[in-house]
Amino acid sequence: VRTRLNDGLHCRVVSTQLIEAGVDIDFPVVYRSLAGLDSVAQAAGRCNRNGQLSGLGTTFIFRPEHVASERYFAETATCASQVLGLSDDPLSLRAVEHFFRLYYWAQTSKWDAKDILGSFHLNNDVRFPFDFQFARVGRDFRLIEHAGEAVIVPWGEQGRSLCERLRHCSVPPPRAVLRGLQRYTVQIPQRLWRRHLGRGIELVHERYPVLVSPEMNYSDRTGLSLEEDHAVFLEV
Repeated sequence: VRTRLNDGLHCRVVSTQLIEAGVDIDFPVVYRSLAGLDSVAQAAGRCNRNGQLSGLGTTFIFRPEHVASERYFAETATCASQVLGLSDDPLSLRAVEHFFRLYYWAQTSKWDAKDILGSFHLNNDVRFPFDFQFARVGRDFRLIEHAGEAVIVPWGEQGRSLCERLRHCSVPPPRAVLRGLQRYTVQIPQRLWRRHLGRGIELVHERYPVLVSPEMNYSDRTGLSLEEDHAVFLEV
């Protein structure tokens, strides 16, 4: 891309948000589907980035035809559209502040959806002043929600050897075995894990899920695939 741009050749790039994350590429024109003003600003930062145009570069913001594919950005896009209708300069400090106020205040219902703060109370009792439900908080609070399940892939000679040691060792397994198996463990969606448990996934010692047929479900080139209708690959 840089070579074509430097040589003055035609260059049209269709990209995900990846190109907004610190990629030093300079285009005369940028098109960005409607999203949050922070994302719009990042995309605009790839337009006349190096100031080589005699005038200003142009960034177009458009509403995508396929709304379902943009569902992840729906909330930020809604807030951005409100600001765009009120501001002549959508990237001014005032407009950006307005956007973030709209967006974060719109998320108040999600700030403490599991009522974590409700697990901490101060009592007017000197004998028991702190009513803190640490067990409940430990159960309910997740900084990142866990949506996957682990699968151990007996990949390569070392992976197969470790899985055999796991099957024939005492319970609990030696720490060295478990540490070695970490390199051969991947996360898959829970729906796939439940679907293949007892068939493609064996629960060794009723606790450690091991892929039964790596020759069928694992590729050195594409990784792990357990999807029946379309492939989902997860590399170790």
